Amino acid sequence: MPIQQIVLHPTVNNTLKFASTTVGRDKVYKAVQNFSRFLAWYLKRQGYDKESIQRFSNLKSTIGLTRKIMRFGKPIEHLQHATKALNEVEEFAKFTTIGRQLGYAIYLFWDTFVWVHNAGVYKFQQIKRINENANRFWLIGLVFSVIHGLYKLHKNGYQYNFMRRASKSRFAESSEQPNVKSETASLMK
Repeated sequence: MPIQQIVLHPTVNNTLKFASTTVGRDKVYKAVQNFSRFLAWYLKRQGYDKESIQRFSNLKSTIGLTRKIMRFGKPIEHLQHATKALNEVEEFAKFTTIGRQLGYAIYLFWDTFVWVHNAGVYKFQQIKRINENANRFWLIGLVFSVIHGLYKLHKNGYQYNFMRRASKSRFAESSEQPNVKSETASLMK
């Protein structure tokens, strides 16, 4: 039947598997939120009426609040990752991983209060300070993440160069025919 071919199609299965995860739903919501942000900006630049612009702006804000509520419990996940990082052998990687995970955990903790305020559940008098704290810890987590990524990139580059030199010397020692040596040299360049 044609309906079964559509419903049971592998693309539909993969899409449903992706959307059934929290991360998958968050990515879809984020895409819709950013597209709404873009459309509101584009419509404003093209001179459309305020009502049309406001619809997309409201959609962007509503999806943003929805995404925040989906992050309840995420701080605990980040604390678990920070605890697991204590077993990391390399000190610098341990330091940056723990810093990143703690930064994100504290950011999400403060961001929960921002959601409570924006959703109207409870209005905080110091919401500006709460939001600044959330943003500060988000930046701390992001900086640690970038430093960790650069460290890993440097380390992988060092390992790549070491392996390249080792394979070069091994090929040079094992090849006794001149044409094999020249082919090996051209491949290593």
